[in-house]
Amino acid sequence: MRTPGATLAVMLAAGTFVALAWSPRAAAPATAQETTTTTAGDGAQDGAQDPEQLALGSTVFSRTCTGCHQAGGVGLVGQFPPLKDNPNVAGATAYVDRTVREGRQGEIVVNGETYNGVMPAVGAGLSDEEIAAVAAYVSGNLTLPEGVEAAEPAAPDIPGPPTSALVLTFLGFGLAMAVAALVLAPLVLGRTDRLHLSWVDASLKAFVIVAYFVVAVVLVPGRFMELGQVQDLSPDVQYVLGSVVWGGGLLIGLVGLWWARRRGLV
Repeated sequence: MRTPGATLAVMLAAGTFVALAWSPRAAAPATAQETTTTTAGDGAQDGAQDPEQLALGSTVFSRTCTGCHQAGGVGLVGQFPPLKDNPNVAGATAYVDRTVREGRQGEIVVNGETYNGVMPAVGAGLSDEEIAAVAAYVSGNLTLPEGVEAAEPAAPDIPGPPTSALVLTFLGFGLAMAVAALVLAPLVLGRTDRLHLSWVDASLKAFVIVAYFVVAVVLVPGRFMELGQVQDLSPDVQYVLGSVVWGGGLLIGLVGLWWARRRGLV
């Protein structure tokens, strides 16, 4: 049989166990779990941001994101949500970073407007530095510190056709003209009897004349201006050289017509 003292000791031990089980210290893990499930946009800013990083982020945004989210991040009602003044991304750098890398799909509500679309993983074409920069810029409400200007995005470097390809093109045209001249010369250069000129001969002579002017006045000057050596020159020099090539082809054609007319060939 338990004595009253033993019974009192058991009751005190049980009470201490219950008190410890329900103390704030024991409830701490549940609070930590709730913190990890906080939605993006509810977090605070990640700290001071680098002005150079924000400038780079502005450049990446203008190059990559404005096609959908529009200039300034104002979005397109019913299609693309705004990023400017968007509480879902404000201060949520990690959320924006992940969305840029992985894309996003599904319904989202921004400032009372519902959007339901698919954002591709645009980060696949960006470096880690660029992704971090655009995430910082977007989560900072697309603003730059005073005195910081966004760098202009570099113009895409679209190389022209290689010089070897252009040379082969010229040789191909020259060979085609030489073959045509050998085959058609007897007909084209034969004297013309205007009273008994058949429609076949007239069509052939007209075709040769038109073909010459198309090649000499359109194709040759255009190909000439695409040469890498010409493109490296100043615009004024390019204009002069282009005019000389175009004018030379036109002059040769007109002189040729005058000569053919005097010879009775046309």
